Amino acid sequence: MNRKISNAHCSGWFPISTAVLMLLFWTLFAVFLPMQEAYINWVLDSNWTWINIIGFIGALLGIFALNSIAAALNSKKNIDFIGYLAAVCGVTILTAILFFEAFILKDIAIQNPEIINLNEGFYQNSTFKTANLSGGLLLSIGALILGFSMIKKRTFKKWKVILFMLGCPMFGIVFMPGNVRLIGVLLYSISLIAIGIEMIKNKLMPTRPKLH
Repeated sequence: MNRKISNAHCSGWFPISTAVLMLLFWTLFAVFLPMQEAYINWVLDSNWTWINIIGFIGALLGIFALNSIAAALNSKKNIDFIGYLAAVCGVTILTAILFFEAFILKDIAIQNPEIINLNEGFYQNSTFKTANLSGGLLLSIGALILGFSMIKKRTFKKWKVILFMLGCPMFGIVFMPGNVRLIGVLLYSISLIAIGIEMIKNKLMPTRPKLH
């Protein structure tokens, strides 16, 4: 049975909000945390919690942003519904990880600092690695499926959709090099801001009366 995502919650402000917050999160992360020091020092830094809370909120709004994009696509095809579900599941997993890092990780670091290491210990736990990788992969697969459909239906301008399709896997897949992920965040954010603005303009644009 074909499924259809309702366009009742099609709001351009969700893509814009998540894009701005994710850009802010990555920028603040690089500026305020001691990037040249061991990872444990990042987590124990006084700026760690509030910066990661911004990232968590940005990721959470990403779920609503995807709902807005899928609603604008307004597709009845099963493949598009699968793409939507994959993307939302991916963002939900990544949001849960950011919640953990924002509200729980520092307490673990204080009690067991030896396990807070990007190359060993907690971050190399198979469960955590699987969750982190699957979140990025699901988001990427969903974004590609939705992206191809948006291009085909001309839902948004093509360049915006292409940036979205490139940005999601570049930053979402965790084994990508750091510089690639930064470029991915930038592309992802630019695409969402541009898509959000287009959605708002289209929604606010008055309908022209038909000429008889």
